Amino acid sequence: MCPHCNTKLQIEVTRKRKFTQRKLMAILDVVDGVQVSRTIEVYGHHRAGEPVRHFVYEIYQHFFNVEGKNHIVARARNMFGESFAGDLEVRRNAYSYCYQYSVDKVCAGYKILPIFKKLGFKGNLHWISPYTFFTLLENNNRAETLLKVGQYSMFFQEIKRGNGGAYRFWDSIKICIRNKYKVKDAQMYYDYLGLLTRCRKDLRSPKYVCPKNLTKEHDRYVKKVREMDRKRSEAEKMRRARDNEEQYLKDKQAFFGLCFVRGDVTVKVLESVKEFVRESEIHKHCVFTGDYFKKQDSLIFSALVKGVPVETVELSLKEMQIIQSRGLHNKASEYNEDIKKLVDSNIGQVRKIYDQLQSAN
Repeated sequence: MCPHCNTKLQIEVTRKRKFTQRKLMAILDVVDGVQVSRTIEVYGHHRAGEPVRHFVYEIYQHFFNVEGKNHIVARARNMFGESFAGDLEVRRNAYSYCYQYSVDKVCAGYKILPIFKKLGFKGNLHWISPYTFFTLLENNNRAETLLKVGQYSMFFQEIKRGNGGAYRFWDSIKICIRNKYKVKDAQMYYDYLGLLTRCRKDLRSPKYVCPKNLTKEHDRYVKKVREMDRKRSEAEKMRRARDNEEQYLKDKQAFFGLCFVRGDVTVKVLESVKEFVRESEIHKHCVFTGDYFKKQDSLIFSALVKGVPVETVELSLKEMQIIQSRGLHNKASEYNEDIKKLVDSNIGQVRKIYDQLQSAN
């Protein structure tokens, strides 16, 4: 426990002689009726036997007003990396996606406009970038409700991904709120409700929508849906895959061939709906039964270690961030961090293809 701020410290035993930490924090202030958010990059460089060296670097500023007129003052960002350089200058709002990083902490002593207090802000952005939070929250009633009742995982999905799933299951979510049931993994919960729909269960019954063990119930219904699919025969499943093959090819062909390798870990794009079937059967999760091949704004990868599939990765094309990476029975494998770091370090390749497709359209 830190004697100054009472933060719990995590001791890590390692043989590394050097170690670098990078964190982002937000300083929130109100100036002349305008909400100001300053994003600061903090580096900590550690070397064995030497005192830690800290570097503080302001990378961008956002200005928000109640009329919805926003301005960005920022350093130039490396489009294929995560670094910033140059002076703080006014940037075009068209490039706002370049300056939408989630922050690790909001500095104490923050000041906030009354409208955002009314919308539920209590000093935590819940891993949403300040730009996304202050520009989208006011116009998203579902996200506002989820924030106020403490459903932070579903709030993250709703405001980060637009229609993150709450619009499909809003009646069921209201049952959760009424029963004070907290959803800790929104993505799995929405998958679970989708499975209940396929099994024709009552989505307004607390018995189904408020499970005591979400993972256990999710896996149970995955098995039920898989058994339903099996009863329709393997030929029916392949027919369904073939029916969607042409559309999947049209949507994602530009990304085919993407393959990232580091050591024994390989991550590659799934290039057919049949591969979704195989991935789902290997890991016993719902990447196929959940129709992930139909998601326009997601790109699905298979992660392998020494040629053996260990996880399936979903990447948001809109946000260029990993949504989930799950292995057998929706659990993270021992290689989870290595897989996510490999994908994160190669997002520039995905973004380049995605930008070309957007320009073409």
